[in-house]
This record gives sequence, C-alpha cells and structure tokens, in this order.
Amino acid sequence: MRRGITLLFCLSSLTGCGTTPANSYYTLSVCPPSIDESQGHPGSHLALASVRLPALIDRLQVVVRTGPHTVDIEEFDRWAEPLDEMVARVLRQDLDARLGPQVLGQPITHLYVAIDEFSPNRDGNVALIGRWWIGSDDERNAPLGMHTFTLTLTANGDQGVQYALAMSLLLGKLADQIVRG
Repeated sequence: MRRGITLLFCLSSLTGCGTTPANSYYTLSVCPPSIDESQGHPGSHLALASVRLPALIDRLQVVVRTGPHTVDIEEFDRWAEPLDEMVARVLRQDLDARLGPQVLGQPITHLYVAIDEFSPNRDGNVALIGRWWIGSDDERNAPLGMHTFTLTLTANGDQGVQYALAMSLLLGKLADQIVRG
C-alpha cells in the first residue's frame, strides 16, 4: 500500500513539473495611408461587402508557412478575435481612412475581397495574395474588373507581434492599392 502511495505521489509530482506556456494574443491594427488619400474621393462610396479567407488560416491560432506544402499552427500564439472578422474590420477602417466619410445620398459601390494567402513564413516574410473586385449588391453577379494583388513584407523578427504588425501594414497597402485602382 505504501509503495502505491509513493508511486502515485511521484507521478503527480512529475506532472506538476512541466508548465504550459501562456497564450499570447495578437490583433491587427489600422495603418495610415501611404499616399495622401485622406481627402476623400467624389463619386461613390466604397462599401466592403465581403472578405473571404481560406479555412487554413481562418482560425484562432497564428499559422506560419514552413514550406510550399507545410505549415505550423502556433498553439500559444492566437488572434484576439476571429481572423476573418478582424481582417474585414481593419480593412474597412483602412479604406475609410483613405476615402473619408460617406456623404449622404452618395451612391455605394460594393467591394469584394478574396484572400488566398495571408500568413508569415519562418524567414519572417509575410504574404498577402488574392483578388478584389467591384460588384453590385449580389456577390454572384459578374464582377466589374477583377484585380489581383501580391503584397509581401518582411517582419522584423519571427514572433507573433512582428507578424501582426507586418500583416497590419499589408492590409494598409491593400487599401492604398484598392483606392488607387
């Protein structure tokens, strides 16, 4: 009996020795325009109708590319909110910062964005690849001019906070490109 209690005590002590790392939570943020777009544009107002992300990266954990066909899912580096919602919110705010407020009675142009890749790799390079188009109220209607984008940036390190900053800057660059387009 005593031997069993001693064994149980030793096993429970061993499980207490290992500690699990704490989760780190990251957010994306709005970036100022890289060009002077803050004066707004006459004509129609651009309304972000939808942003689609691939399921591979649309998760709470940060996904890091390790090769052409492999990824690491960083269990303890997490997004503070669902990535698809955060990307849409930040891109909408980036566009608003460049276009100015909507004027009452101004026609609304619907913007659709489909992102194919939006993740860092182990070298610290972050890629934002996809396409955007202008459409009517219904996303299924034929787009008015499909535009592709491939934007890359090197993060200043291989930690979650550097990835989040680089990803935020890329969303700002995408907003610049959309406004110019």
